[in-house]
Amino acid sequence: MLHPFWLRERTCEAGALDATNLQRLYDANDLDYEVSIEACAVDNGALSLSFSDGYEMSMPLGRLIRELGWEPDPESLPARVAWTSALSPFPYAEWAPLEARDPVATEHALGNFWRYGFFVLRDVPTEAGTLRKVAQHLGNLVPTNFGEIFDVVTEVDPTDLAYTPIHLNAHSDGPYRKPVPSIQMLHCLTNETSGGYSTLVDGFGASQELAVADPEAYRALTEVDVDFRYDMVVDVIVNRSHILELDEHREFKQIRFSHRLDYVTPADPYLLDSFYRGRRWLRDRMNDPVNQVKFLLEPGDVMIMDNHRLLHGRTAFDASEGRRHLQGCYIDYDGPDAYWRLARRQQSGTTGIIAFNG
Repeated sequence: MLHPFWLRERTCEAGALDATNLQRLYDANDLDYEVSIEACAVDNGALSLSFSDGYEMSMPLGRLIRELGWEPDPESLPARVAWTSALSPFPYAEWAPLEARDPVATEHALGNFWRYGFFVLRDVPTEAGTLRKVAQHLGNLVPTNFGEIFDVVTEVDPTDLAYTPIHLNAHSDGPYRKPVPSIQMLHCLTNETSGGYSTLVDGFGASQELAVADPEAYRALTEVDVDFRYDMVVDVIVNRSHILELDEHREFKQIRFSHRLDYVTPADPYLLDSFYRGRRWLRDRMNDPVNQVKFLLEPGDVMIMDNHRLLHGRTAFDASEGRRHLQGCYIDYDGPDAYWRLARRQQSGTTGIIAFNG
């Protein structure tokens, strides 16, 4: 049974909503929350309602059915799909059609992002600074202490291990931040080395496997507090959280994993036994090549990955072979979310209030 007020405040009659942004032109809190339904009827694919306060409205059945979850919303983001090294086809996308806002190409590329947590753009110009244009085309730049756009090159005195040629195990970026950067982008400008392969692994899939293989360890990783600490003496950031974060429905929300930065807080020894067992299980599982995709970023490639879901790494390389220069940045989720929905809307031929009420 639907609450009468729940229906009443969903009015989309002329004058109730702004046609441009669909924001209410009234305050629902001013309505009588004890309102009742006096009459209702279904006519021409819509539910017509008359309320005790004298208001009459018509609500498209399609919208009501979607809100009740009886049919999927065509603009809902794709569900996550867990994957391993067997992922095929590899989620590549071309830059030119995305730059032109082609709805089919946009839906395909961003669909892969929401399903698998990443995709790789090809044929992006290799001039330094191009990443800013790509990032602003897909979302909003999120600055960190590394800047809005940062260079990934080998340094004599590196401030981060990314600026060395050594092998990097699977990890997530910035677990010490509040909030943790959500989407990372890496643009390859030059790569004259034979090594330095990028690796990605699905933290979502790994966590689902752990929940089955060792429920106690899984629970410990969702409950034991961890201080993720970045400390350069003159620059220190600490974030206390969990390695596995769940949402209000106890479903996967985020993984924070960086064995060089995590300091576990004191807890019951039995619980810590489970925690350490689970952390090692995840480490071993996520660094197993069977579960990783491994690829070489070529000049003109941009890797776009969900830092709340995936872990990334890199094989070692010999810096003496030649120059290896990448540029990186972070963007938020809002851009890919919006452009996915808009691409779906464009292909259906609906816009604004038509899509909302259809």
